[in-house]
Amino acid sequence: MSPLVQYVYESDNPTDALLSHNILVHQVELCPEVAAFVYKSRQDIYHVVINSSLNWSAQIRVFLHEIKHIEKDLPRAGYVVGLDMQHEEAEINADWFAKETVRAYGY
Repeated sequence: MSPLVQYVYESDNPTDALLSHNILVHQVELCPEVAAFVYKSRQDIYHVVINSSLNWSAQIRVFLHEIKHIEKDLPRAGYVVGLDMQHEEAEINADWFAKETVRAYGY
């Protein structure tokens, strides 16, 4: 399991736990085709942007998906811009991570 996810899950204040890792989460109304995305600002803060029109369960899954990108992909790649990348290894791995984490924590 991801140490970051476990740390946030066990924290009394998940927002502060995420901030301690330079992660901010924003719920924003996005077009229906976009569930979520993540980017790193010039201030070295990761911004996870989640479509507010998704139900709670879907928001949890896409949040975990983006956390996987923060932990594994973004530190190596620097930046990734992509659309229609659902068949790429990073996307498949992030989807698997989200699915297994949801299962492990009973969401």
